[in-house]
Amino acid sequence: MRRLAVVCALLTVALALCGGPTQVVAAQVSGTGTGYLHTSGNQIVDSAGATVRLTGLNWFGMETDNKTFHGLWANVTWKSQIDHMAQLGYNTIRVPYSNDALKPGAVATGINDWVNPDLVGLSPLQILDRVIAYAGQKGMRIILDRHRPTSGQQTALWYTPAVSEATWINDWKSLAQRYADGIRAGAVFVNMPPIPDMAAPWGGYKASGWGREMGPWALDAYTEIKSVWLHYG
Repeated sequence: MRRLAVVCALLTVALALCGGPTQVVAAQVSGTGTGYLHTSGNQIVDSAGATVRLTGLNWFGMETDNKTFHGLWANVTWKSQIDHMAQLGYNTIRVPYSNDALKPGAVATGINDWVNPDLVGLSPLQILDRVIAYAGQKGMRIILDRHRPTSGQQTALWYTPAVSEATWINDWKSLAQRYADGIRAGAVFVNMPPIPDMAAPWGGYKASGWGREMGPWALDAYTEIKSVWLHYG
């Protein structure tokens, strides 16, 4: 579905390829480049200036009541599923999630414990950790999409009475902190409902709106966490 032109570009995080030479080689083979990505004209290029072509698919589930990837109930392992994605030529995985999946005590359901015993008892975030790490080993990148506030249904605004705007911002900060050494690109967008809502005044006013005031403080909070120096020596 096409997104409306009025939608404000905001805050999706591109992650992966954190670490050693094996992942660097895998990135070169998969075509996702090495190091940080940026644009040059109409091209996406990596830190060496090589052109990058991202070919992505969507692995949904973390935004639903299962709070983790759909298909983990299948008779194939989760790693085999990622292997198959790579074999088909995909090098980027978009992962939609809701804030419910990030809550303390959140439980992942719909997992075939016979096929995926290594995921049993893990939280949704811990399962995401494993997917990001394994995808990175294959040179794949991950795009995190905060799809909606709750796992129940899409909402008109980016916050609800049950999920405050502060929760939305703090969860982004937490993810940036958790994956700081793997982040390879900056902000893109927050998933949008297909039509504007009358409760969101145009231009923004205080804690509501689509433009001037909805994004800057969230973006500032995210980049404050993201722009950290890491020393492993």
